[in-house]
Formats: sequence, structure tokens, C-alpha cells
Amino acid sequence: MTAKPQDICFDLKLVEPLLFGDNRAGNLSTALEGAAQDLSPLTIFGCVGKSLLDAECDDALGEVVSDIMSPPEGATTAELLAHWYQDPRGQDLLPRPLNLPCRRSGSSIRIDPGSYLLPDQLRREQIRVSTGATHIMNRTEIRDEVDHGDLLVDRTVLENYLTARPQHSDQELVRESDLLRAESRVGLRMDNDRNRPQDGMLFNRPYRRPRLSGDGAVGLRVLMRLRAPVDLPTERTAFLGGDRRRVRLRTDGAKVPLADLRDAVVAAELGKTRGFLAYLLTPSLACEPPEIEGRLPVACVRGRAARISGWNTRGWPRPLETLVPRGSVFFYAWGEMRPSPEDWQELVGRHWLTSVSPRGGAAGFGRILLGLWS
Repeated sequence: MTAKPQDICFDLKLVEPLLFGDNRAGNLSTALEGAAQDLSPLTIFGCVGKSLLDAECDDALGEVVSDIMSPPEGATTAELLAHWYQDPRGQDLLPRPLNLPCRRSGSSIRIDPGSYLLPDQLRREQIRVSTGATHIMNRTEIRDEVDHGDLLVDRTVLENYLTARPQHSDQELVRESDLLRAESRVGLRMDNDRNRPQDGMLFNRPYRRPRLSGDGAVGLRVLMRLRAPVDLPTERTAFLGGDRRRVRLRTDGAKVPLADLRDAVVAAELGKTRGFLAYLLTPSLACEPPEIEGRLPVACVRGRAARISGWNTRGWPRPLETLVPRGSVFFYAWGEMRPSPEDWQELVGRHWLTSVSPRGGAAGFGRILLGLWS
């Protein structure tokens, strides 16, 4: 009898002074960009997966596949459903929806309590889809420094956004670079068999330095869908990234995170809404406009494309990939009539935390949350 998949949350606390992610850039010029140093879903999946293997919880990872980015159709593998930051005080911080207006206030960036940037205000473009047809979609690519995907919001701000409620607060936004400061360091390549450096083999690597304070360490919350129950110690040491930086990994047996956010979206008032939206919680591999319930988006707002690479399990570099950054938003119109509350609840249930990425869904790419716009 096949075990029922189980959603489990893990808390990762970053305790090393320097971190290096597996998504190394494909060339030096890209390596010096801050966006190239983000912790990719692949890095986080590898950290939790290796910890489960070390704890002899192989069944929880499901079927063994040669490449988690492209598992065979029908393969039953563990999945990374979501990940987001926690500040040293334990507050959840999620990517800012890129049509949420913000403004500079001295050295800080604050939420602008004004209205959201909506489809009518976006630039009109023609998008050719795989069927050969031309799809008309309003689209804006955010390039301004203030509007880049480096900004994070708390759960209250995101709940207001997904339920189409106005933002009344002008609270200060958190930059990801304030949690993990980018550093670029020169390294010396070693011949491990002879325990000596290789002549002339210098390289440049992008690192992150986590912010440590008296309140604690920067953390990550990771939601995994495992294929069997696990019995792990409350806390254990795990290793993150290509340099095996130590993290403290703890399982959280509380209510599945984001469930209360989903309940608020389901209970939201539909009366004045014009459609629903799909918000990218995790970055997606570049793809066509995602189709949901037979609908193509009427508009989208997305961040500047990022490019990452990485290492596979055999120690070889992965090809360079182009990402649609997290915080990007796709808008869908209701059409002739709004759904009933029951139909809306079913729609959210079918698509909450599903992946719109053409590949890498199991590894955590392209995970979406649904919301409303009006």
C-alpha cells in the first residue's frame, strides 16, 4: 500500500559566517551581480534531501531519479513546495508582489499605501504561444532598483494583497541583501588527491554573509511534500550549498505554513473583483504565459530575468538557465461571470502551491499562490 504524501515544514537557521550557493553563475560578469548569489530552490532541496538520507529516511524522498529537474513522467518523488526567509526574530518574509507600489523615504523603502499597478496600466504586447496563435497580453518588466525582487514583505502585507484589500501601512520593506549581504571572494583551486593547490588555478565565487544579531540568525522556512512519514530528531545539523556550510535544521510539527493564508484567500469577498492572479512565490524557469483552468493571462508584471547555473550530483556544472523571478504576477479575467464561493474554493485548492515552471517543479521552481484583483 502506497503511503499518503505528507507535507512537513523545516526551519533552517544559517549559522556559518559565509554561505556559497550551488547556483553559481555561468560567467564572471554574471557572478558579480547580487541576484546570482541567491539561494536557489535546488540548493535548498539538496540540503533537506541529504539530511533525510543521512537520517536513513530514504522512503520519504520517494523514487530515485537521475535528475530532479526533469524526473520521468509519473515519478513519485519528494517535492519542494515553498521556501521563504525568516528574520532573526522569526518573522516570515516573502517576496514582494512586483505590482505593489513602494517609495523611497530617506535610506529606506516603504510601502506606498496607494493603489496597486493593475492590468489596465500595463504596456500592451503581443505574445506568440506554442499553438502558433498570437495572444494579446499587457505586460510590464520591472527594472527600477526600487521595484526589483530584492524586497520582502511580511505575511500581513501579502494577505492584504492576495485578498484584494488596500494597503494602509507605509511600513518599511526589508531588502534580501540586508539579511544576506553579497560578497565576492577569490579562491585557490586544490588538488585534493595531492593536498596541494593547482598552479595558476584561481577563481572568483559569489558568497553571502548572513546577518547575525542578538535576536538570533537569519533563517529559511522550507515546506516539503514527502512520500512517507519521517521521525527526525527535533534539531540536527545539515549542510547547505557547494561548500557544505552548516545550518541548524529543525522540523516544525505545527500547522502547515501558508494554510491560514490560503483560508483567507478562499474567504475573500468576490463581489468587486475582476479576476484572479497567480503570484510566483519561487522563481520559475522561463516559460510561456502559464495557462490556468483554460485561461491565458490578460496581463503580467515580472522582474528582470535572472540567470543561474549550478552543480549536478556528479559534480558537473548545470547549463545556464533563465529565470522569471519570484514576486512576478500573472493576471486572469473572470470572463462572463464570477465564480461562486464554492467554485473559487475549489480553484484555489487545485492550484495553491502548484508549479507553472516547464521544468524543475519538484525541485521547487515556479510555485504559485492564487489571489484576487479588482
